[in-house]
Amino acid sequence: MKIKIVYDRKNLIEELSVIKKMLPHFKKNKMYFYFPFDKHNLNEEDYIVAIIKEDEKNSALLKKIAELKKRVKIIEKNLSEYIEKNPENVFEIFNEYVCYVTMYGCYGYYRTPNKIFVNLKDKDIDFHSETIVHEIAHILLHKKIKGYPYEKKEECVDEIVEKIIKNNLNG
Repeated sequence: MKIKIVYDRKNLIEELSVIKKMLPHFKKNKMYFYFPFDKHNLNEEDYIVAIIKEDEKNSALLKKIAELKKRVKIIEKNLSEYIEKNPENVFEIFNEYVCYVTMYGCYGYYRTPNKIFVNLKDKDIDFHSETIVHEIAHILLHKKIKGYPYEKKEECVDEIVEKIIKNNLNG
């Protein structure tokens, strides 16, 4: 299993409209999110790019991405070990997961079949590592928990994340 870390401003700008659509879900479930764009200026690319550049600088984004790229080998190892030891708990495995870096939305979310999005604006490398595991666990369990309510999905995913973290995820 490989995790590819990707940061691309163009992709990030395109993803803003998706994140905007998720805002009601974040609010309803009392989730953290950061989204400094109001509905009137999502079409103003100069404005968006200026905010992104400022957020990149303020959040030390490039440094965090470099740290995450170093940490990803440990994450891959621990996820692979969990899957090998618990094949009955895993329903969908991919050779590669693409982790898109963002500074917007909630801490993390996923899109099947194998994409995850991790918000590096706040928090530290340990938190971001756990978020990657959490989002990949959603994908691993996707078919099993598809019809579950939000809270139940999170419980199932958190059980797996806890077991993987006990396996020294934080290096």
